[in-house]
Amino acid sequence: MLRKPLLFALLAAIAVLGPSALSPAGGGKFPLHRSVVYRAGHPSGPGGATASAIRGVHLRYYRTAIFQVAANGRDDSYMKCPAGKAISGYFATDGGIVADNSFPGPALRRWNFGLTDLTGSQGNAYTGIVCLQGIGD
Repeated sequence: MLRKPLLFALLAAIAVLGPSALSPAGGGKFPLHRSVVYRAGHPSGPGGATASAIRGVHLRYYRTAIFQVAANGRDDSYMKCPAGKAISGYFATDGGIVADNSFPGPALRRWNFGLTDLTGSQGNAYTGIVCLQGIGD
């Protein structure tokens, strides 16, 4: 019985305090907004996966289309949750592209990404965002 209130408090704290507590000083400016292309399943699970420990509270996963990162180049972008609060971001590549930035803010619905290509040849990547819906929406 006590686990649900504690879980709710933890999720609420992450959703409300996480972005402001984790944002770097000065909050970087990321020029490119990547639109959500579709709702994805859990990145490592079946499509349509959701998590709900409390009625009406869900994690939703969204991702972009695949985009190109130039050889030895950099891609600075951000995504916004269509609804709810951003609690995490993720990305996948075809190799040689690394994340050197991944942080929330300045708005509660936004997640920022900085991807860098280290291979010397053009690569492909996509970014994703994890949104907590049902708390203070």
